[in-house]
Amino acid sequence: RARGLAEGCAGPSGKAVAELVQAAAGPGSASGTLDCVLDVLQECNIFVPGESLTHLLTDCAKRQDVARAQRLEALARGRWPGGGGTLPFPAYDPLLKLYTQV
Repeated sequence: RARGLAEGCAGPSGKAVAELVQAAAGPGSASGTLDCVLDVLQECNIFVPGESLTHLLTDCAKRQDVARAQRLEALARGRWPGGGGTLPFPAYDPLLKLYTQV
């Protein structure tokens, strides 16, 4: 379903992806919404913009949600444009805080 939507189009802008991710992770969103959005983004080979990634990882650190942080980290390392497995610099801070708390 998502693959069909992504075929033949240039893809969403970084701002649109950021807004989608933040809405899926925001207060009032149904449980599992963010995971569904991440599944679609991964399937369509669309990366999460750096600012949104940092925001999500910060939320993971506050909640001590290691599993989601690891998923976001793996997704970002595999998809970050030109990154070769690196993350945007601001994303390391919440990861370091999370991994030193657990």
